[in-house]
Amino acid sequence: RGPVRSLTEVWMSTVHMSAGGQLDLPVPPGRNVFLYIVRGGLRIAGQAAKPFHLAELNDDGDSVAVTAESDAVLLLGHADPLDEPVVAHGPFVMNTADEIRQAIRDYQDGKLGSL
Repeated sequence: RGPVRSLTEVWMSTVHMSAGGQLDLPVPPGRNVFLYIVRGGLRIAGQAAKPFHLAELNDDGDSVAVTAESDAVLLLGHADPLDEPVVAHGPFVMNTADEIRQAIRDYQDGKLGSL
């Protein structure tokens, strides 16, 4: 556990694996789950995955089988689904394109504050 409590119950972990290593990584059902391969080659549930690859997983199990084809580092994350639309543009994330345009205008007009 980190010092900050997540408002969205986001969970993140860094996993280091040695070549030939095998893990069954626990993931709670019903969550949005992803693996991001930072370094090395993996097989995720039997599928090959290379570095800089983002794998979004089904939410219907309680673990995912990972095998390292070489020394590897990956990020494992999961969170409750938002169950709402998400629109992103640059650093802005909102629910609609209109909200994105308004956020950009507010930024350009200096309404978002300054440091």
